[in-house]
Amino acid sequence: GKEEELLIEPLDYFPVIRDLVVDHEGMHSKLRSFKTWLYPQQENMILQEGTNLKTSKSWECILCGICDSVCPVLTSTELFGGPSALTRVYKHLHDPRNVNRQATNIGIYNLRPDLCTHCMNCSYACPKRLMPEGLIREEENLLVELGLLQRQTGGFDFLSF
Repeated sequence: GKEEELLIEPLDYFPVIRDLVVDHEGMHSKLRSFKTWLYPQQENMILQEGTNLKTSKSWECILCGICDSVCPVLTSTELFGGPSALTRVYKHLHDPRNVNRQATNIGIYNLRPDLCTHCMNCSYACPKRLMPEGLIREEENLLVELGLLQRQTGGFDFLSF
């Protein structure tokens, strides 16, 4: 049979170091600069089994950056944190060990989940099938409930399924 050529290229959006190796530092620096981390209690807390079921997908993120490489928003603005950062920080929203949820919420707000177009490219591309778009939508909804964001109108919202 006829063999097809397979083209392998480095991830889009990331600076190429060499060959297929890309620099992920920009992605990591976003997480650091927006302080989107867990603010733990002073003492260790034993979690009951099933406590983090809602956030288990976020814990599985390996920060590969594939979702960022297919995100059309990241190519047009640096204001958007990107699907990898927003997926990674999702777990802190519902973690009972987080004693400063307000700081976590502000960190998420600063990653601008409202800029997501919900095109689903990140969810289709994620090798772990974590569905980053759905997590971003939940973060956006939480920020709307808290009064930090206004509900977006327009786009495809006129379609009701």
